[in-house]
Amino acid sequence: MVLLIHRTHYWGRDPIEATLSRQNQQVNVDFPLIWTQAVRDGDKSCCYGFGPRRLELENADVCREHLGTWHLYLVEEVQGNSEDHYFFNFVAFPKGSYGLGKAACSRKGWKFAGSFSATDTKSDFDHLLQGFMSNATEHNHTHVGFKMETFDPYI
Repeated sequence: MVLLIHRTHYWGRDPIEATLSRQNQQVNVDFPLIWTQAVRDGDKSCCYGFGPRRLELENADVCREHLGTWHLYLVEEVQGNSEDHYFFNFVAFPKGSYGLGKAACSRKGWKFAGSFSATDTKSDFDHLLQGFMSNATEHNHTHVGFKMETFDPYI
């Protein structure tokens, strides 16, 4: 099962608001996101620069934002420090989001990676992200930014 880990410096109990971060600008995304790292169950998340606190985004969190179908797009693929080290950045947003139709996303250079159900986000990601996850020969960082207003791990 894929785990979706959000790293943060924030230690409070208020909901975490989506942000327009430097990472958004790098990947041509002009709307606020909650960024996560996708890892297999049992694997450690990395990218500690985003914060030491590790929170898991659950299917219920995605459902609270939009109960229905979501789209997943690959927005950036960058080689890391070695030839077996890659960064894959995706964005996920509710189907029918204004200004994010297939033609508009294609003009931004984004590649459609598939659709998923909010209720089955993590199990659907097992299939959608399969070729992008770390394995015995590649060390991949797979990040997914969710178009959500807030993330509240305490609900």
